[in-house]
Amino acid sequence: MTPGCHNGPLRRIERRRHRRRELVVTAGNAGRSYADLTFADASTGTTTSCKYAGGSRDPFPSDPDAPTAGLRFELSSCDRGQVAGDVARASYFRLAIAGGDHRAGPAAVSLPLPLFR
Repeated sequence: MTPGCHNGPLRRIERRRHRRRELVVTAGNAGRSYADLTFADASTGTTTSCKYAGGSRDPFPSDPDAPTAGLRFELSSCDRGQVAGDVARASYFRLAIAGGDHRAGPAAVSLPLPLFR
């Protein structure tokens, strides 16, 4: 499966991670793959990367409960120590999904971010 990626330059984003403990899969299945959210601090330009892990124990879920677990990516860690609930203002973001259950089609997520001028 080809990884998916979205880049976006924005004026400012306020990202409230307490609402983003997990990324909900809107198409396909996360399986045991991962997603990376990278963003640049609006004032310093410092880049932060947060890793989200597919919720399934199985990379290609076949157990009746496993596909349901693969309908989300759960926040694993951020490289600058941020945790769910932290707020960040960003001028740039990139969301990349690596892998997923190829039998379910490409994994996609919705990541609504409020914009401020």
